[in-house]
Amino acid sequence: MKKLKYKLYNSLKADDIFNLKLNENENFSGLNIKIVLFFYAITIIVHYLMGIIPIMYGCILNFIVFSIISTDKYDYHVRVITIAFMSNLLYCVGDLLYGKEYDFLIYLFLTNVFVLIFMRYLRLASFFIVGFIIMSFLKIKYDYFGLDISHTLNKTSLYDTWKYVVFITVCIYLFSFGLLLSKRMDLVIRNFIKNNQELLETKIREKQLEKNKETFFATISHEIRTPLNAIKGILDLLKAHEKEKDFDPSLFEIMNNSSNHLLSLVNNFLDFSKLNEGKFTLNYSVFDLKENLNFIFKMNEALALEKKINYKLTRVGQEIPKNFYADKNRLNQIVLNILNNAVKYTNTGSVEMQYSCEKNENIDFTYDLKINIIDTGVGIAKESTTKIFETYTNLSGKNDNSVGLGLSISKGLTELMGGTISVESEFGKGSVFSIYIPLKVSNETTEVSSNHLAVPTIIDKKLKILVVDDNQINLMIISKQLEIAIVEPQIHTANDGIEAIEKLKTNNYDLILMDLMMPNLGGIATTKIIRNDNNELTKNTPIIALSANVEENSINECFESGMNNYLSKPFDIKDLLQKINAIIGTTH
Repeated sequence: MKKLKYKLYNSLKADDIFNLKLNENENFSGLNIKIVLFFYAITIIVHYLMGIIPIMYGCILNFIVFSIISTDKYDYHVRVITIAFMSNLLYCVGDLLYGKEYDFLIYLFLTNVFVLIFMRYLRLASFFIVGFIIMSFLKIKYDYFGLDISHTLNKTSLYDTWKYVVFITVCIYLFSFGLLLSKRMDLVIRNFIKNNQELLETKIREKQLEKNKETFFATISHEIRTPLNAIKGILDLLKAHEKEKDFDPSLFEIMNNSSNHLLSLVNNFLDFSKLNEGKFTLNYSVFDLKENLNFIFKMNEALALEKKINYKLTRVGQEIPKNFYADKNRLNQIVLNILNNAVKYTNTGSVEMQYSCEKNENIDFTYDLKINIIDTGVGIAKESTTKIFETYTNLSGKNDNSVGLGLSISKGLTELMGGTISVESEFGKGSVFSIYIPLKVSNETTEVSSNHLAVPTIIDKKLKILVVDDNQINLMIISKQLEIAIVEPQIHTANDGIEAIEKLKTNNYDLILMDLMMPNLGGIATTKIIRNDNNELTKNTPIIALSANVEENSINECFESGMNNYLSKPFDIKDLLQKINAIIGTTH
């Protein structure tokens, strides 16, 4: 008995017991279907007891039709339209036969119309309403066309009971429709409020982006103008003292440092943009980890000795495997950013780089590289340690040629490699930056490390080189650099790909330096034509791309077109000589 009461209570408590509710598949809920079928079954029995046989047959037909279309084969649109037509057809027949006495039939009509309105079948509802008005007018005018036979039936108490039952049932359904419509309206209002809130948040984000953009351009403008001012000033001094032999050589060092600073800024901006857009990819290679960390450490050794601080590299823990498979260049960039800052902001005391590499027990062939860079420099206030990895954050708060992207990029690269980076610091006492990166161990042998290649300052070979670039200044500078760095070179120039192809018809070159973006015929298209040439000497001429476009797609296109190597502008002449030496060494 308690179980029966519990089931009855839960059935009456159900949200969809009277509401026309859709389930997750946008279909009538099972309880709705059962209620409608139950309603039809009771209607059939009552009409039989009252002797209203034609209506009873109509209810039986509706019961059968609704049972058939209640299967999953038909969606709820078909069910609503079908039952609406069948119910209204039944209403019309019943109203013509018994309308004078059985006025409660109109309740059934109203129920169907409200269902259609609620389900947004407004045209169909309008059609039924117009049909109802026309039929009512014709019935009254022509006295039911002589079809009404309700006077032949005897009214009983069952009739009155049934009339009130139908009335109450219809009222409950209409109330439930109104309640459900109210819920839907509440849902619409909530969605409107939610969308409005999202719009407000979007507007706030746009304002923040606009603010960041203004900060970005203001910072870039300042940082780029500073080294440019130094370069321009030194060039003016060079021009004014071009005839003097005792010109201060330190000015050339300043100009060189300023140029390197500009190049570093541009590279940081590109890395930051790629990381934000999710376009940054890692380039994996096999390398000697211990050798690589030693090389990174030594890059700041001269500055540390100049500042007279204790500069130390320490390996902690067990011996580490020799070769690993990862993006060596990005690993170097991460560590160098932190190490540079440590030396830069430490004037007395020490800078120590500790590293360890322990086997990861959970992932096969993986070691956990942990690097701690410890300094006794200016330190960072506690409230600032959570902000230093954000963009445009300056560690010292002073004008020290820092745009505030280095640590942000380091954090992004570390996370891209599956690691983490953190800091512990105390203002005035120093900082400890901790880097963790999982690395795959490799059994392959490494190529000769590019870190220790002897980069030639002069190539002792007579080379015939074609330089292709549409910028006359670039042609002049590259030609002069090559004339200094190569013994007795023959330098030819071309302004675009068409001119380059014409020169290849009458000359055999040892090397082609090719710009990518040129009028008439660009570098990629020119290279494809050269590689498809029938002349074997021309077809196999080594080509190095020189371009200011550093997008990965452009670099891939260079190699796919048949170019042998790639170097981004602006470049250091030593890097170009290294690539030339590598290519010429394999072709001569």
